[in-house]
Amino acid sequence: KGSFEQGTKKPDVNMKGGCHINAFSLTMSCTTPGAFIRYTTDGSAPTLINGLDYTAPVAVSRTTRIIARAFKPGFQPSDARIETYIFVDPALSPSNTNLPIVVVDTLGAPIVSDVANKPWTRCISVIVDVDAATGRADITGPQHFNGLGQIRYRGESTYGNRHFRVEMLDEYDVDKKVSLLDMPAESDWVLSSDQLDYTSMKKGLAYKWFQDMGHYAPRQQYVELYL
Repeated sequence: KGSFEQGTKKPDVNMKGGCHINAFSLTMSCTTPGAFIRYTTDGSAPTLINGLDYTAPVAVSRTTRIIARAFKPGFQPSDARIETYIFVDPALSPSNTNLPIVVVDTLGAPIVSDVANKPWTRCISVIVDVDAATGRADITGPQHFNGLGQIRYRGESTYGNRHFRVEMLDEYDVDKKVSLLDMPAESDWVLSSDQLDYTSMKKGLAYKWFQDMGHYAPRQQYVELYL
C-alpha cells in the first residue's frame, strides 16, 4: 500500500527579484488555506526548525536573497521560492545598452586570486535580456534569470585576467542546470574577456565558423558585465 500526500503551494511575493535602486516592503502569500511561510536570508533552505516565520512585510533596502517555503500540517512542504534583490548605484540607471546585462554580486566578499587552489566565492546573479520590442536592455528591467551560485577565476596563463568560471546552485548548494540567453541548460558557465583581443571577436568567429562546418563549439553571447 502507498499513501498520497497533498503538496503545499509555492509562496508568491509582491516584488520579483532583479536589480533595484529604491527600498521596498516585501510581502509573501500562499494560496493553500491554513499554510504558513518560513523564509531565510542567509542562503540556507527554510525548514520547520530553520529560518524565520513570515508574520509581517519584510523591509528590503540592501542586496538580499530570500528563500521562502510554505508549510501545512499533513501536507508536503512547498517548493522553494527564491528571489534575489541586488541594489545598484543610482548612477547605473538607466543603463541603456543593446546587449544583455549580467550582474554578479559577491556580497562584499573578494574573488581570491590563488592559482594553486582556485577557491570559490559565493555569489548571486541577475541577467536582464534585451527587450524584443526596443532592442535595448536596462539594468533595472525585467529579469531573465535570478539565482544563486559561486564564482572563481579560471585559466592557466590567463588566470586572474578577467576570466571567470560561474557555477549555478540551488538552495541546497547542489549544481543547478539553467538555460541562459537561449543557450542549452547547464550548471557551469564561463565569463570571458580577453585582454589580448580588444574586439572580443576572435573566439566568437572561430566558434561560429567551426559550428558552420558542422562541428561542436561552445555557444556564446556578448554581454555587459557588472561585477
